Amino acid sequence: RATSVDIDMPVKRGELTHRQKRLLGIGGPAGTSVLVLMVIGVSLLLLFRNATDRTASVLKALASGFGGFAVVNAFLCNLVDPGSPDPDPNDPGPQDDDNSDQRIRDQKLPNGKTWRQKWCRDCRLWRPHRCGHCHTCGRCILRLDHHCGFMGTCIGERNCRFFMAFLLCSGLGIAFFMALGAYRLTQLGCWNDGDAWTKSWEPIGIVLFFFCCPPAVPIPICLFIQSIGLTCGGTVYCAFMTADTDIHGAKDWNAFSEIRNFLCCHGGKLYFCAPLAFQCPLSSQESSSDEDAEPLQTADL
Repeated sequence: RATSVDIDMPVKRGELTHRQKRLLGIGGPAGTSVLVLMVIGVSLLLLFRNATDRTASVLKALASGFGGFAVVNAFLCNLVDPGSPDPDPNDPGPQDDDNSDQRIRDQKLPNGKTWRQKWCRDCRLWRPHRCGHCHTCGRCILRLDHHCGFMGTCIGERNCRFFMAFLLCSGLGIAFFMALGAYRLTQLGCWNDGDAWTKSWEPIGIVLFFFCCPPAVPIPICLFIQSIGLTCGGTVYCAFMTADTDIHGAKDWNAFSEIRNFLCCHGGKLYFCAPLAFQCPLSSQESSSDEDAEPLQTADL
C-alpha cells in the first residue's frame, strides 16, 4: 500500500519539489555504483586477467561478490525511507514559532534523563528524541545521522542498516582485491626477484592502481586506505547500531552503559528488524500552486 509521509509540507518558491529531489537523489547511489563497478572491471578485465588458478578465482569471486552486494545496498539505502515522525494532533505547537523559549521544552526519557525537545517550524511537529531536520531533504528524520551524498539520501533509523552493509561490503571487496594483488605479485616472484618488476607491466600496474590512484577526483584517497576506512567504519557503525548509541551525543556517553547495551543488543530490533517503506515518487500530479507541496509517497512492505 502507498502512504504519504510529507503531506501538505510547504515548498517555497524556487525550491525543488519532492519528486525532483528524489530523482536527483538517485544519482548518488548511481555514481557510487559506477565507482564500485569501475574497480571491479579494471581488476577483473585488466590487472588480474592472467590470474586463472583456483586461489585467484576464489579471491576474484569473493571480491566481486562483496562489490555486487555493495551496489545493492547503496540503492537500498537510497530507496528505503529513513523514517519520519508523525505529528501528534493532541500536542499542538507553540503559539509563536519565532519565540525560542516556546519552541524548546524539557522532556524526560523513560530512564529519567532530561533532554531538550524542539519544535520544527518546517514540518510542524515536535521532534522526537534524536530526531533531526535535514534541510537538503526538507523533512525531519528519525535518529538522523547525516545526509550522505554518495547514497543520495539521509541516513536514519530505517535505512542505516543498508548504509552499514555498504561500508562493510565495499571495504571487504577492496580488501579481497588487495589480497589478490599480493597473491599475484607472489606468483610473479616480485618479493624475491627485483627483475620481476620490469619483466611485465602487471606488478607496477597493481601497485599504482591500489596505492596511488584514487577512484575519483573528489576522493583523493587510495584504494588501500579506503579499504581500511570502509571496513573499520562499517564495523564501528554496526556496533553503534547494536548498542543504539547516540553518535551525536558523545559528551554524554558512558562506557559501561554502552558496552552493556551492545552485549544486550539494545538496538538490534530497532535498526535491523524495522519495517521497510520504499520511498518513490508515485504521484503523477504536480502541484498547481507554489505554496502547496507534492507529497512524497512511500510503499510499505
